[in-house]
Amino acid sequence: MNSFENNIIQEDMNIIYKSIDYSIFNNKSVFISGAAGMLASYMVYFLIYLNENIEGFKCKIILNVKQKSKLQARYGLYLNKDYLKIYESDLSEKIEIEDNIDFIIHAASIAQTQFFSTNPIDVILPNTIGTKNLLDLAYVKNVQSFLFFSTCSVYGKVSHSNYIDEETFGVLDPLDVNSCYSESKRLGESLCKAYYTQKNVNVKISRIAHTYGPTIDIDNDNRVFSEFIKNIVNNENIILKSKGDAVRSFLYLRDATIAFYKILINGKCGEAYNVSNPDQNVSIKELANRLVKEFQEKNLEIEYSEKDVTYEENKFDNKIIYSIEKLQKVGWEPTVSIEEGFRRTVNSIKEEKKWKK
Repeated sequence: MNSFENNIIQEDMNIIYKSIDYSIFNNKSVFISGAAGMLASYMVYFLIYLNENIEGFKCKIILNVKQKSKLQARYGLYLNKDYLKIYESDLSEKIEIEDNIDFIIHAASIAQTQFFSTNPIDVILPNTIGTKNLLDLAYVKNVQSFLFFSTCSVYGKVSHSNYIDEETFGVLDPLDVNSCYSESKRLGESLCKAYYTQKNVNVKISRIAHTYGPTIDIDNDNRVFSEFIKNIVNNENIILKSKGDAVRSFLYLRDATIAFYKILINGKCGEAYNVSNPDQNVSIKELANRLVKEFQEKNLEIEYSEKDVTYEENKFDNKIIYSIEKLQKVGWEPTVSIEEGFRRTVNSIKEEKKWKK
């Protein structure tokens, strides 16, 4: 797992810095759940970047994590900074914290598909009970803005359209154990809307498509794009565990982080926003081919393998496009291609491996 000092990450932080109005966080406090995770880490890194590089800027960062030992690899010596505080909790109980809190980013979740059928309860609880407890905290602290990390998989199987905006919905089977992630995210969204309607909590929701980047944990994440990155880093042929016909939208983490902050700052309360890159909508097979071409210096090939028992392919194989028109209205556009994004991700992981030798 890559750290803040990584050169690729520092370049990304500089671009994020130029892309959003960060002044709203000056002299404020931000609570971030799931702070050791892939998505949340970039949110934290950016606030660290501001504290470390902007003269006169001060923002307290409260890192929530189930086990604080996981934070060391992400943040190292920055854990000793006076602007950073750790709140260790799995969010299953009422959250007691004395600090003032101005913003809450709820990113705690288990998104790795291998756990959907083996640990569904552990998948469900952060998205439901954890969300409820954080919304209670948001109400008590009267936060300026609350951002819930949801997923584009809440749309389920849509049969009548391949173009999905925030008003489109399809079918999910609640008795399919692999629906535990999508169904619990749906309930998390409903809780957010309920707290906005009944208690005036300023909630915003990001529905996130397939996102990758330097903080991805290739050793423990079996999603297909993570497996491809691991193959490339290890100079192995890219392994396809299906026909590769399913089409996905791939979004680089820097673009996603800019989107998250724009929703947190400028999004409409009580509403959801698709966070996707429709210009980078490709089949899994095409992704493999493009990566082999991008990393041609490695002389990699594509191999087809029997499906691994631990491999869970998203069953919704619609060739769908998630509309980002709503998010574009708050001033966001994705800019990073698959080739650039995967190259940056691989280079960042290689850099980290060199540091650890």
